[in-house]
Order: sequence, then structure tokens, then C-alpha cells
Amino acid sequence: MLRILVLVLCMGLCSTGQGVQAQDTIGMFFDADGLTTTTTTTLPYQAVTGWLLLLDASQAEGVNSWECEVRATSPGPEPVVTWEVLGTNVMVSPPPFFQVGMGAPHPWAPVIALARANILVPEPGQKVVFRILPFDPPSMADPPGYPVYKPVYGSGAAVDLYPLEIAGGCATAPVAWINPDGIDAQPRLLGWPGTMYFGGVDPGSYATMHFTLRNPDTIEVIGTLSLDMAETAYTQEDLYYTTMPTSFRIGPGRELTIWLMYHPTTTDPTFGTMTVAFCGESRTIELVGGLDIDCTVFPNALDFGTVGLPDRTAVQAATVNNRGDVVMDATPRFLADSPEFTWEPSTTSVNIDPAALPPGSSYTVWITYAPVDETLDVSSLVFGDGNCGEVRLEGRGVYLPPSCSRSALSLDFGQVLVDTIHQKSFTVTNKGGGVLEGEVSLDDASGEFSLLSGEGPFALEYGDTVTVEVQFAPHVEQSFVARVELGTECGGVTLYGECTEPYIEYAIYPSTLQLDWGVLPFTVGSVPRTVRIYNRGSLPVTGDMQISGDAGFSLMSESGPYSIPPGENRTWSVGWTPSVFGEVTALVSTGLPGGEAIACRGFGVEVLPGSVNRLGFYFDPAFATSSVRVDPGTELTGYLVIENPVAPVDGWELVLSMEGTAQFLDWTFEGGASGDLGPDLFRVQLAEPLPSGGPILLGTVRILVPDILDSTVRGANPPDPVIPGYASYSDADHPGNHLPLGYNLSTQVLASINDSGTVPVDAPSTPTARTTGGEVALEWYCGDDPAEGYHIWRRLGDGQYLRLTGSPVICADGFGAYVDRPEANTGTILSYALSAVRGGRESALSVAAEVILEGAPPQRTLLLATYPNPFNPQTTVPFIMAEPGHARLAVYDLAGRLVRVLLDEDVPAGLNEKVWLGRDGRGRPVPSGVYYLRLDAGGRVDMGKTMLLK
Repeated sequence: MLRILVLVLCMGLCSTGQGVQAQDTIGMFFDADGLTTTTTTTLPYQAVTGWLLLLDASQAEGVNSWECEVRATSPGPEPVVTWEVLGTNVMVSPPPFFQVGMGAPHPWAPVIALARANILVPEPGQKVVFRILPFDPPSMADPPGYPVYKPVYGSGAAVDLYPLEIAGGCATAPVAWINPDGIDAQPRLLGWPGTMYFGGVDPGSYATMHFTLRNPDTIEVIGTLSLDMAETAYTQEDLYYTTMPTSFRIGPGRELTIWLMYHPTTTDPTFGTMTVAFCGESRTIELVGGLDIDCTVFPNALDFGTVGLPDRTAVQAATVNNRGDVVMDATPRFLADSPEFTWEPSTTSVNIDPAALPPGSSYTVWITYAPVDETLDVSSLVFGDGNCGEVRLEGRGVYLPPSCSRSALSLDFGQVLVDTIHQKSFTVTNKGGGVLEGEVSLDDASGEFSLLSGEGPFALEYGDTVTVEVQFAPHVEQSFVARVELGTECGGVTLYGECTEPYIEYAIYPSTLQLDWGVLPFTVGSVPRTVRIYNRGSLPVTGDMQISGDAGFSLMSESGPYSIPPGENRTWSVGWTPSVFGEVTALVSTGLPGGEAIACRGFGVEVLPGSVNRLGFYFDPAFATSSVRVDPGTELTGYLVIENPVAPVDGWELVLSMEGTAQFLDWTFEGGASGDLGPDLFRVQLAEPLPSGGPILLGTVRILVPDILDSTVRGANPPDPVIPGYASYSDADHPGNHLPLGYNLSTQVLASINDSGTVPVDAPSTPTARTTGGEVALEWYCGDDPAEGYHIWRRLGDGQYLRLTGSPVICADGFGAYVDRPEANTGTILSYALSAVRGGRESALSVAAEVILEGAPPQRTLLLATYPNPFNPQTTVPFIMAEPGHARLAVYDLAGRLVRVLLDEDVPAGLNEKVWLGRDGRGRPVPSGVYYLRLDAGGRVDMGKTMLLK
């Protein structure tokens, strides 16, 4: 049932116009002063203002608008152009005509600007040329549908802008004199809506809509309004107002706004029509109202795979979206009695009442699967009455064998003093199924170790733990080894300890007792280096830290006496501020018993006048060696140098080439790794344009060659720019890859002095690796290694090693540990190796530990969470493919309209990623808001959400 209220607002009426007495000429120019420029060029997102003029007009009270022809040309494909005229955007590509209104009739001066048109070009990468020519109004033969002013009178003949005699009325009204004979004028109305949708409105509430009719001509329009209700039970008296306008008059250039009210008494859809009649014509507008109930559920199926028995669980999420106009009941429930499946609201939905889910909102639940036996469990989850669809649930339990997990493979008590007592502990945990049985016993011939707790047999259910405490109380100066036996399933834990008299032992970093700053410009400021002392003895280490030498060197940390307790270390920062050209030196005295001192060296350079541009890449600070042979795992520092840089140049290219059989490089430049397999080029960006001058160090390049084969690294000059005039080129699909194109150098820099490779860093010990449940647990003995930390490397099968850690892993209590969760299938052979970081340099790789992955969860096709989220301007969309195949990844708005297809092609199995730049299928930026992501692959559909914030 439908109630509609109609109100009419007429925004003023015009009187009958007077004739124009002189010849009228129309033109548009881009210069307001000379009125001569009709062609201009604009860049993306830059507005151009054109001036529309009427020349030599004496009167124009009867004419209220004029037209202009605008042409856009570009060297590439025709761009998408947004024409903005008097605040109204006209999306045509490109419109041949558009109208500029005068605002109100009034007398004009001989030369007067009627209005200005702002033209905006949003398409990136295009230069668009606008050519604007004077143009008379188009004839009836022009293509219909453009938002233009087409003055057509009486018989339909085209009207040129000659003097007109304008009168009010319809076709039978006074004529418009064009030539001496004249023809009848035919009125028009613009702004007709099609169907007006009021959407859902609760009974007792109301909604309003309106539309505006515009008279573009110089003839007054007279007409009538009528409202026809679809349900005869409602008459005009049932409306809120007992009367409504039934006729109207719209003067030349004026508007009429019509308001309608929808006031239902039921949720059923209702319909009606509004009829507008004028001058022998009539238009009907369809009116539709009613509540919209719509909802979706995703995903439509959840496969929990196999879950270990007993007591193991698996958790996945399901979401219902209320996309309709009415509050809905979305209470989750299972269609079948399945106690193995339970649900609870997610953290984002815990405060939402699912029984009254508001329109436009969603409700997410976590579904937990806890099998009780090895039977296949099947169920379905629905929300509310189930009209949104169901989520099919499937899983199977499997009994797991016991699995022993030790918190340590060995306990090292280190060096201790005679007749002192020391204690350590470890745990044994059953991380499998069934019951883990064993017995804790001590095998110690020396009698210096003892068990304080945990001794005897144990039987551990899944997740249970037993703690074993060990005491070491030596009486004799020597090294001791013992073992705690745990039984057949768990093996044992080896015990180490050494008894000594009190002693002093320490280690200094850098071990070479040298700090070298290389070549730095005066403008760099203070650059720090680190000195660290480790106390490895049983007595405190004391000393007095001082510095002496050339100007510019200083102790940035506190100088003077110090004391370091056993087992601890202390760090000092030494700074150098270049201010003198040439080599400078200093000496840091530690005051240690051995009299150790650290030699400091740096080379300062100054900007001097010059005329030669030259770029060089060297492996020594003397700028001599540009080619050096490296051994496996060797770390090199490269120096990028330019002589006499030109101020306008803000970037340079560098080419590095590899000779030898190395297949993988980790190129690190100014703290950021490129992640490429031997990149051909990368960019060095100047912080700011530099004046001409002498040699200056722009940056350093740190190169690590982790491959087990020897290699040679060479530096060379950059190639010619590919796209002149651009500072850099960025691939839209891979925004992180920058190809610099700023400058070209042709002078070859010679390398003529001896090599200067660094001393290799010793590799660490081999780790141990254990696998269960798709995870790999690594553990290694650090001992007295002075490393600041360790990096973890992994290889799948016969592939290349990849570093897993971004920052080094720090040891604790003499042991290092790391847990890896590889995206690999059960049975995959994995190799793990370590590299130690000592003195800021990374060692070669250790001997690898090999393991076969066990119990990895089955890989599923899955859409993962985007990052970052919210995002601006771009986000990465990761997804996993269970097997190679075709995938389609698309973006939709909240109304379900397709925004852009990100991917529609065959992809490999495993983790894949696609970047969305926040643009639609035509390359236009999309507005802020929430967008849906839909992955169609492997016969299933997975959905997610991301938010763009500007």
C-alpha cells in the first residue's frame, strides 16, 4: 500500500522576452585579455579555464544560453575526460558540444564574458590538447543524447543566432521571428527521471524524493500534474495534504522542483505513477517502493581437513552480510545435531546482536571443529531462517602417535668455579596423541651432576609436561660431560660443564682492532661506529676508555673507567665528523690488562670547482678497485662515487654484473634489499641536488654472495636513458621496481690498484631440526660465539637458499631457537643453515641440517587478508592456490558492482600476490570506502574485504 505526497516548488517565472536587435557571434578563448588563443595543452589533473564570449550584442533578454564546440586531441588513445562546466560534471569522451548558461537574462556590453568553463583531465600519463572554435548551435541531425542545448523551433529547422522575437506559450503561441517568414516555436522540458525507487521504508515512516524540470528555451511552458495510485483504496484525501498542485508554469530558463513522499503501511512492494502533461505532450514517471531483504554468506563451505585425536581442534570463520534495507535475524544455528562443531562470535562481532542485524552490517563467527573419533563429520551452519544460504562443514579426526618435544637438546653450565653450585632445567612435552611413556635417569660417572626433580618414570597425555631440574656442583678443575636419559621415544639431554680457578678473559669487537669510516663528505655530519667488550671470564673486567688523535673523532658514549661483570658486555659509540680534506686517524684506548687499543681511520672530501662528470663504483675507499673476486659467503662493501655532480640531476644508474656460476645474490643497498636474482640495474638517489665540485661519496652498496660457488662482481657505467626527461620509471604491477633514467655517462672509470676483499667471517655450528604438525623447530649451540645474532636460511628440495629472518635471532642461555612454518606439503625435503652476524658482518652459511616435513596441514585455495588494510594508495592481495590452475581475482563495491578485475589467468600452486592501486577498470581512482574481494579458483569462491582511506 502506497502513500505519496506531491509538492511543487517553482523557482520563479520569466516574462515574455524582447527581440535581439543585432547580429550575434559566439566564441571561446583561453586568454581573457587578447581573446585570440583557441588551443591549449593541459597535464593530468590540471584545470584549464576557457572564456565564452558574445561579441557585438546590444540586447539579449530573450536568449538565455549559448553553445560552444570543444575538441580534444592527444597523441595516444582517446582519454577519459571530465568536462566541468559551471560546477556540473559531464562524463563524455569527449563531448562535441556543451552548454554554458548565463544565469539570468540581462543587457550586455559590446564585448562581455558570459561564463568560464573549467576543464579537468583525470587520465594519468596523457597530455591533452584542447581546440576550441566558435560554433553555431547544432542541427537536428546531430547525435541525440548529449547534454546540449538544441534550440529547435516549430517545423524542426535549425536556428542560427539571428535576431529573435520571443513570446510565451505553447506551439499555438506567438511565433519566433528568425527570417522574415518566421516559424512557430516548440517548447521543451529537460531533467526527466526514469523510474524513482524509494527503497525500503518501515511502516509508519516515510521517505521523500524529488526531481527538477528545466525549461531551456525562450518559450514559457504550461502544464498539469496528476498522481495515479496503484491501489484504489487510497484516494487523494488519504494524503497528508488534502490538496496538491495540479498545474504549473515554467518561464524561459527557469526550473520546477517536484517532491514526492512515500508513506507505506505495509512491507509489501507498492507502485504508482506520476503523469506530467504540457503543450500536447505527456510523460509518465514510475514510482516503486518496498523493503529490500537481501543477504549473503561466505564462504559457502569450510573443509577442516584431518584433525588430530584426542583433544585437537581446528577453527575457521564464516560471515553473513545484511545487504538489504531491513533488520534481519542472523542467529547462527546448525542444521544437524553435530556436537563436534561449535560456534562463537568473533572479536569484531562480540558486541553485535545477531537476532537484530542492522542493514549494511555483517556478523562473523568462529567455528570450532573438535572430533571425537575417526568418523567423517558433516554438518551445515545457517544464519537466521537460512535464506542467506548455508555453510557446509566437513572434517575428519585421526589418532596421532605420541610425539616427544624437549625444550633443550643439551644443557651447558659453562665455566664455573670450584665448590660452587649451579642449576638448570628443561622440559619434556607430549605434542602428539596417545600417551608418551619414558623414564628420567642420570648417567654421570663423575658424580658432579645430580637430579633435583623429575627423576623416574613418566606417562604424559597430549599437552602434558614434566620438568627436569639438574644441579652441577664440581669439586675438581676439569671438564665434565654427562647425560640425562629419557627413554626410547625421547632420547636424552647432554650435560656439559667445566670447573676452573678464577680467571680473567675478554673479547673485543672489532676483533681486528680497527674502525674504518672510508671516504665521507663534509656534509654527512657525525657518523658512529661501535666498540664492544665481552667478559668471558669468571672475574670482573676493568679498564679506562679514552680517545686521542686528529680532530673530528669523539667518544659518543661515556668515557673513563668501567667494570664489566662476568658473562656481560658493554658497548661504546665512536663518532667521526669529517671536516678536513684527506686522511685522519685516532686511537681508542681500552685500558684493558693487555693494553689493547682500536685504530680509527677516515678520509674526508670537500666539494670543489670542476668540469668533468664521471661516475665510478669501487670496492675500496681509495676508489681504485672496481672488480674483485669473492669466496662463498663473503661480504663486500662497494663505494659509489661521482665527480662534479650537476645540480639538476637527482639520480644515477648503476650496473653490476656477475661473472662465475653463482645463481643467487642478496643485493642490499642503503639498508634495503632488492630481492632480485642478480638485478641488472638499481638507482642511487641523491638526498638533494648537489653543486659542482670534487669527488664526493654518494652512497655505499653492501653486497652479500651467499652461494656456495665462487663469483666475481664487477662495477660498470650505466646505459643510456630509455625515457628521456623522467627521473625514474616504476612498473605499475610491481611498484617496488624502479628503473632510473635520469642521466647518461660515457666516461669509463678504470680500475688499476690491487684488490681489497674483506676477511671472511667464520660460519656458525650446524643446527638441529625437528618437524611435527607442519612446523620445523630449529635449535643450535651458541656457546662462547661472540655473534650479535644469527640469520636462518631455508632451502626446499634442490632449490636455492632463502633467508627467513629480517633481523638476527639472539641466543639465550647458550642456545638459539627458531620455529619455521613452511608453506610446503608433507614429505618435502627441507634444508636449514645458519649465518652468524659478527661485527656487523654476516658469515658464510653453516653446514645444513636436513629434515623431511611431517604432518603439514593440507594446502587449500584461500584468499588471505590484504596488507596494509586500510590502505592508501595501494594494497597487496595475497592468496594461496592448492594446485596450479586458473584463478580470477576481482574487486567489487558495496552495491555488488564490478570495480576492477585484478587477475584472470593461470597461476602456480602456493602463495600468490596481486597489487591493487585503488583504481577501477578504466584507470580512474576510486573513492574511499569498503570494497569486496572475490577469488574464483579450483571450483570454489572465497571473499574478503579491504578499505581505502584518503
